[in-house]
Amino acid sequence: MYKEEFTSQNNNEGNSAKSEQPEANEHSECEEDEKHEVKNGEKPPIKHTDAEIEVEEESEAKVETEEKLEDFDLKEAEKEEEEVEVEVEEEKVTGEETVESLKQKVERFLQEKEEALEMVQRIKADYDNYRKIAASEKEDIRNYALFEFMGEMLPVIDNLERALQATENDDSVPQSHVEGLNMIYKQLCQLLEKHGVCAIEAEGCTFDPHYHQAVMQVEEGDYESQDVVEELQKGYMMKDRVLRPSMVKVYTGAGKSS
Repeated sequence: MYKEEFTSQNNNEGNSAKSEQPEANEHSECEEDEKHEVKNGEKPPIKHTDAEIEVEEESEAKVETEEKLEDFDLKEAEKEEEEVEVEVEEEKVTGEETVESLKQKVERFLQEKEEALEMVQRIKADYDNYRKIAASEKEDIRNYALFEFMGEMLPVIDNLERALQATENDDSVPQSHVEGLNMIYKQLCQLLEKHGVCAIEAEGCTFDPHYHQAVMQVEEGDYESQDVVEELQKGYMMKDRVLRPSMVKVYTGAGKSS
């Protein structure tokens, strides 16, 4: 039993010696490599800690990122420069078209301006004409509002004149009645005159179809041709309008000159 324990201890020691021998060999090999590198003039590699390695990796990553950013900025700048060049070329191409289109627009605006000015002038002329016509119609309405009424009053004047003529040779009519008729006749004549009504001259004048109405013709007498020989019914005018033409007898003979 003691022999077996001793034998096992010897075996363990032998194994540990064998295991220590390769480590010693490896250490001797590293020392030989270092000596060889020193002999050849090369520096032995520097051993870094984990913190230094992390700092170096971060700096390398930062440098790499900056390089990528610089490359990206350069590409973006080149792209923008190309876009600017394209825009400049397009502006050069469209510049002439823009000038031509502006000229056409200016010509069209000038034409529209002329047309609008002509339209405004026509409207103004039409308005002026309308205003004149409206003023004239208004004046006519004011001046001739009683035109029909005055025309209806004329037969009354005619009858008064006939009554006065009849009383001139009739002694049986009281003088007071004759004076009353004269007063009424004068008042009516004043009223007609106030509104612009006046008698048309006829007897002894040359016949004028605008103011005279020929109801009889005579060829005997010492008159000029187309003279009004006799007035059969008095005519009247209201301002510049004929209220009623005069009924006359006209001489149609050869006349005094023949």
